[in-house]
Amino acid sequence: MGHTKKRRPSLPGEILVELYLAPHNISIAKFAEAVGVSRKHISAIANGRAGITADTATRMAMVLGTTAQFWLNLQNAVDLYDAQQRLAESEPEVQSIAAVPALETRALGKSFGALRVANAIDFRLERGARHALIGPNGAGKTSFVNLVTGVLEPSAGQILLDGADITSLAQAARVKRGLVRTFQITQLFRGLSVLENVALAVCERCGVGGALWRPAGHHRAAIEEAFALVERMGLADEALRPVGTLAYGRQRLLEIAVALGLSPKVLLLDEPAAGVPAGENGRIIEAIESLPPEIAILIIEHDMDLVFRLARRITVLVQGSVLAEGPPALIAADPRVRQVYLGERGP
Repeated sequence: MGHTKKRRPSLPGEILVELYLAPHNISIAKFAEAVGVSRKHISAIANGRAGITADTATRMAMVLGTTAQFWLNLQNAVDLYDAQQRLAESEPEVQSIAAVPALETRALGKSFGALRVANAIDFRLERGARHALIGPNGAGKTSFVNLVTGVLEPSAGQILLDGADITSLAQAARVKRGLVRTFQITQLFRGLSVLENVALAVCERCGVGGALWRPAGHHRAAIEEAFALVERMGLADEALRPVGTLAYGRQRLLEIAVALGLSPKVLLLDEPAAGVPAGENGRIIEAIESLPPEIAILIIEHDMDLVFRLARRITVLVQGSVLAEGPPALIAADPRVRQVYLGERGP
């Protein structure tokens, strides 16, 4: 929406000169002396280069027979106008930044000979989104995520992170830019402790991956940050335990902590509840719900209870193409989704 630029209010200095000094042939120097402030300061006010403070307003009022509030009201009107103009000028830039999705694919395609696993996929993950990617087995979900994260090289199309083209970047470079993925099968260092796994991620993000093996004083900040993440996931009591001794559901929580240690802008949760006993799913859901709201999250999941609880938007893939996309209620009511994904047939 455009903004009509209003006329700027008269500057206090203009009023001072035109109504008080000029009609009485009072010089800037003489007025400054009477007010008891420097000539340079009064000159700056008269020329609009400086505003009027409460102290100066009080001094001027005593000399001119006005109130201090009169001059302060003039100054406040100018200050308010200037602030409104700065806001109006910055709005297009703010709106432009907000309009850029956290992650986007444009006509993304991948073929293995005659087999097409991704067919011109247009996808947007908005900033701070809670978005789910679902589809039947063989729909192309894993292939899509592998393309986005750099495991696979696309045959066609683009991948953009924060509006920047990352199509040709290596996996590690994408992680450095904030695109982080957890795996449906945990990929942790089972012989290291819970805390060491998270600290390694923090050190890697900071570019000091080898620091963990130095004396404690060299990596205290990383250890403290790692412990805070471990605690956030409810694993503080197990911080020093080897990962291999943890129950599988606890390992999934640790994997989320490791991902957070990489400071993601976009977090891809690949079947976060896979292999977790039904009784432990609630803790996984709570952990995901507690993630920082500024992180855009894409959940790839078969558990529909989890999807419909967490996702505010759902994309359905079938045979490498987007079948449907929308809010959960719309997806649940879509007869095409019921037929191909839920195995139901229309009347």
